[in-house]
Amino acid sequence: MAWFEENYPPTESADDTEVVTPPTPPDSASHDAKLNLTHTPTAAEQRAIDNLKARVVAVDTAIKGLSDDVIYTLADGRVATGAEIKVAWSKTDFTINENSHVYANGGRYGEANWNNGNPEISYNIGALQGYDAFGVAGLNYLILHELSHMTEAQREALAEAYSDGEYSEAERHAHELEANDLARALGETIGLNVVNTVGDGYSTDPISYHNFGEYYGDWYTHFPDTGILP
Repeated sequence: MAWFEENYPPTESADDTEVVTPPTPPDSASHDAKLNLTHTPTAAEQRAIDNLKARVVAVDTAIKGLSDDVIYTLADGRVATGAEIKVAWSKTDFTINENSHVYANGGRYGEANWNNGNPEISYNIGALQGYDAFGVAGLNYLILHELSHMTEAQREALAEAYSDGEYSEAERHAHELEANDLARALGETIGLNVVNTVGDGYSTDPISYHNFGEYYGDWYTHFPDTGILP
């Protein structure tokens, strides 16, 4: 109720009996995790669903602490910022589908749908279970990888890849690799471990990220393997 109380302070009616119905909080106040299943989840499936919901809460807390000024420089030279990642995350909802569900891109595992600025992340239940088997790090990766696809840099790169009417395996691999690298860097920034071995892998050299320094107003660049450099 904190959001409601902050945005709608108590009001008094003539007889002090007015009842105010709380409005629906903004999308950023919660992240829906809808089940689009035609069967009752098994115990193992329900465990994966519950674990995902718990990880969404943990990721939400961590991302709220992300500095708006962080700039991630991707392999193709495009950048993603903490500010845009936080905005995209605040509007992101989740859907769990049957294993038979086929997405617009022909995939059967999951999808990151920008949805005109109201992001939808979807997983087929089997894919969710697969990453849940890796524990917290697996689910952290699963969430942050799809969130990385929501950045303007990744959306521009995908549109460019499709601009000739084709989407080659090399283009697909490069796009997924970049999302993996951003997920790893984002996880490090907000203190969430991600699984070490993933489809399409990680780049040998982690992407760099920098922020406006808190000391003397200098810029610093943070490379994951070497620490903070002046």
